Amino acid sequence: MAARSSRGDAVLLRLDAPPRFGRYLKEVWSYRDLAIATATADHRASNNGYRFGRSWFILTPILRISVYGLVFGLLLAERRPDDFLAFIAVGIFTFDFIQRIIQKGAASLDSGGNLIRSLSFPRALLPMSVVVRQFYAFRFEAAVMFAVVTVSTGSVAVGWLGFVLVVIPMASLFAFGAALLIAPAVLRFRDTLKVLPHVFRLAFLLSGALFPISLVADAHPLLRFLPLNPFYAFIELGRHMTIAPVPMADRLWVSAALWTVCSALIGLWFFRRDEHRYARG
Repeated sequence: MAARSSRGDAVLLRLDAPPRFGRYLKEVWSYRDLAIATATADHRASNNGYRFGRSWFILTPILRISVYGLVFGLLLAERRPDDFLAFIAVGIFTFDFIQRIIQKGAASLDSGGNLIRSLSFPRALLPMSVVVRQFYAFRFEAAVMFAVVTVSTGSVAVGWLGFVLVVIPMASLFAFGAALLIAPAVLRFRDTLKVLPHVFRLAFLLSGALFPISLVADAHPLLRFLPLNPFYAFIELGRHMTIAPVPMADRLWVSAALWTVCSALIGLWFFRRDEHRYARG
């Protein structure tokens, strides 16, 4: 491919050269309608073939809250935090939202091979469509979460709007960046998909989704670093906004902001470097 230099001379450009960062961002944004259309179709088809159909968007989170509430409610006994059902509802749903974006986004290059071979578009659009689809699904979980927290606490916190408009978008952007980092590894080494569920199980247990981190922080010196877990930051901010103020919320905001910005920028930077390698799926 040839281009013109500032002096008018012809300059050969490498076909495998990564697009410029700013240009790549604009190109991804210009294809946003394709990401939305793909996400909408996948979301509508996700529960086809089941007798209860879309009701599972509501039933699944209710069943999860019931199971975890029963098991960990008995295990923690007197050590349960106040408003325990609200506590685990925010923890479980926030963690699941982030996990699904990372896990499904990381697999999007591998699973979207037919689309990649058929159309020319920036490949970051595939993880982006996962984000959009998970936003659609999260609407139902957020409704269940709101109901559980309201009934459990007996009040409606004014921070709900901030949770939906600030915390969740930050968490989705963090997860999007993480998916961009992992997706190329999945394409090269598909067995990564077998490892990810185990990584997330460990992250779930260490995120404070089911019990206060303070219960285990003193058990081992390394456990004192658990608050650095990005999942913990987003979960605690969710509780801060929807249940009751938590200590050192300013540090949580700083942590969440740093994780969000670093993950999104670094993920997009490295993902676009190998854009030409994703051409054949």
